[in-house]
Amino acid sequence: MPTFTTETTLPASPAATFAFIVDLTKWPLFTGYGPLPGIVEASVDGGVLLPRAVERHNAAAARA
Repeated sequence: MPTFTTETTLPASPAATFAFIVDLTKWPLFTGYGPLPGIVEASVDGGVLLPRAVERHNAAAARA
């Protein structure tokens, strides 16, 4: 199975980085990377932020 790794250095604290990642209003800022489609919308199902509870709508599906 192919894998890849990427690394980025951010000018923010780990706490600020975590807060940015879990803020679903920021997810549409991800416009895609290589074969990964951008995110158009993300919402929480049931009011609990768990990876399996986040509904994502990606840019590839939005164009279809």
